[in-house]
Amino acid sequence: MNRDPFDQAPDHLDAELVPTQILKGGSPAADLDPAELELAPLLDVTAGSVVIAGHDDKTMDGSAEPSAMARLRVADGDEIARGGMGSVHRVHDPGIRRWVALKRVDAQQARLVPEVAHLLLEEAQITGQLEHPNIVPVYDLGADPAGHPMFTMKLVEGETLTALIGGSDRRGHSAEQLRVILDALVKACDAVAFAHSRGVIHRDLKPDNIMIGSFGQVYVVDWGCALLRQSRAVTGDRESSVTVHSAGTARTSPLAVLGTVAYMAPEQARGELATIDERSDVYSLGGILYQVLTRRPPHRGKDPAASMLLAQAGDVTPPADLRPHFDIPAELAQIAMKALAPLPVDRYQTVIELRDAVRNFLAGGSWLPHRRFAPGDVIIAEGDAGDAAYIIVAGTCEASRSIQGTATVIRTMGPGEVFGETAILTEQPRSATVVARTAVVATVITREALEGELPGSSWIGAFARSLATRFREAELRADATYSLAGRVVDAARVHVLVGGVARDGHLEVPWPPLRQSIAAAFGVAEHQVDGIIDEAAELQVDEARGVIKLRAAT
Repeated sequence: MNRDPFDQAPDHLDAELVPTQILKGGSPAADLDPAELELAPLLDVTAGSVVIAGHDDKTMDGSAEPSAMARLRVADGDEIARGGMGSVHRVHDPGIRRWVALKRVDAQQARLVPEVAHLLLEEAQITGQLEHPNIVPVYDLGADPAGHPMFTMKLVEGETLTALIGGSDRRGHSAEQLRVILDALVKACDAVAFAHSRGVIHRDLKPDNIMIGSFGQVYVVDWGCALLRQSRAVTGDRESSVTVHSAGTARTSPLAVLGTVAYMAPEQARGELATIDERSDVYSLGGILYQVLTRRPPHRGKDPAASMLLAQAGDVTPPADLRPHFDIPAELAQIAMKALAPLPVDRYQTVIELRDAVRNFLAGGSWLPHRRFAPGDVIIAEGDAGDAAYIIVAGTCEASRSIQGTATVIRTMGPGEVFGETAILTEQPRSATVVARTAVVATVITREALEGELPGSSWIGAFARSLATRFREAELRADATYSLAGRVVDAARVHVLVGGVARDGHLEVPWPPLRQSIAAAFGVAEHQVDGIIDEAAELQVDEARGVIKLRAAT
């Protein structure tokens, strides 16, 4: 009885997430002449430098030039990854003096399912024709001593998107972590959109197949399940469409279900080859975004069969329902769920549309976290260190400042207004207290997030910091002036109340000597004291009689 290779995955692998299904319902080898599965003639045609058991080390024209693949010592290479069809090794190319990644088929799998060798050969051809900054480049194609194909490609030093997603705390990502992850996803979308323009559907997009290099490079890898749809190419030019030269049939077999079930579109999981198109990749990218938000893929059943049923139905629990205690931006969850729509017509129709939705989310600051405050909650307190600013999304807040020991309301704020920004731009203590008057929802902008948008070397950042510093200085000067005026008025009022003589319903005292005393006490000129008293509603100077009166005498 033919066995489904999906059931032959190594025990140490999570069968729900990792393996790629090769064939559904049977092996193509049973219906093919063994001669049609010979790889050596194909490799002789498709590769200029091959190493095949029993063949001389020559190029296609018969010259004795050593092949690039012949220089590699695969046995000495470190295995860095293993999947359902083969393994990837880190090997050194002594000719160019660089480390490369070498991918080859698993010998046991090649014996059980000969089609895997053709899939690897086709993967090399497809990937090699997709020249894009976010697609890992292929260097060379050859064969091992057993005649099985292998190819070399750029060795990406870094981590997978899976590792990046798993690096945040248990309740979700910080604002900066989310921005970095989404930036990588946008670049991956660029790569997939380019592949679509060349008629290639990836069919196995998942976080493990997106690599982030040590310096921020992003690569979409593992094109082994790719489907060629030449009619989707943007032009009729031969160079615009990717082609393969292979006798393999699994890639386009109606019995084949290629991809990873946990991220697979319903039409792909049902084996409906004719309906698989760019929107199938949109679904898988939505599945990656879903994992970013929830820490798990969209299709996870109790076993592989249950996961397959979920994938075939497109049954996905909304992120907020699955993780009610996570900080999940509602707009981003909506983007993910639209991409994960069961029917292709309800999804984003192109990867570009999905990419632009994520870009707009980032540009609008929606990736920043939100916090809720109950009426009466102190959001920031005067004198505290400033570690975040806030944008009011809903509700009203009241800002107050301590003046002469009394909390004085200076401003009432509503949706769209910002507070707390001066403290994080100038690194000075908070200059006011802000309290929620009603239930408040506010976007939180940390110093790290602000620095990410206004880098220190940016002229915009320098401009913003300069404005904030000048505003703070003006605020302090205003506070100092107000405080001096308050002390002058208080001193004059006390003198009138304590030593004043009642006259015509008012208390009054001689003004010239009092003015001189107040000016000396506060270190200001007498005309400044006159100016402050002129603005005081409760005091009045009678210049003709040389007295100062308290208007509201009792």
